[in-house]
Amino acid sequence: MKYVFTLLILLFSAGSYANYQSQGKVTSIMTSYGKVIVTVKNVNGALDKFWLTPDSEINRVSISLFLTAKASDGTVWVSGSDTIDSLQYPQKARRFISMDYK
Repeated sequence: MKYVFTLLILLFSAGSYANYQSQGKVTSIMTSYGKVIVTVKNVNGALDKFWLTPDSEINRVSISLFLTAKASDGTVWVSGSDTIDSLQYPQKARRFISMDYK
């Protein structure tokens, strides 16, 4: 019974940590409807878009890192929501979660 309970916990909690990963170069940074939208050209050549709002200190730091990556042509690793938000934002972007800039 203990193993069944553990398996159920793992099964139901796995979906809450799912997100989209992208690695590549920042190709554009724009604003739309109060959101900052960052476009990343991933290693496969596809364009991935992520949105964030400049309403917190961590998001403002992330925007600065995106600007630095764009200016220096550096590589970023970005995590975003698993689904594309196409109804509220016309850019069809994923919600930004975290990034790493190398």
